Amino acid sequence: MLPTRIYELVAAKGQLTAQQQDLHAAFAEALAAYRAQRWDQAVAGFQKVLHIIPTDGPAQVFIKRCETLRTAPLPPDWTASTNWKTK
Repeated sequence: MLPTRIYELVAAKGQLTAQQQDLHAAFAEALAAYRAQRWDQAVAGFQKVLHIIPTDGPAQVFIKRCETLRTAPLPPDWTASTNWKTK
């Protein structure tokens, strides 16, 4: 089964606030570090997201994943995707 990307609608095109732009940039940078298995850099990036929006759920989830994955042996074909069992 191929992974499905999940997107979050944040604002209408061209109407992102400065805070939303900062949030998007921080999250994208942290996600790139996560996918590259640079756990410390990813955690720092997701913490930057939480500094902007303290209740950001995805950043909280990714920090927990980083903490788990940094000590877990990953297979060579690890793709950074997650299999969700529930909605």
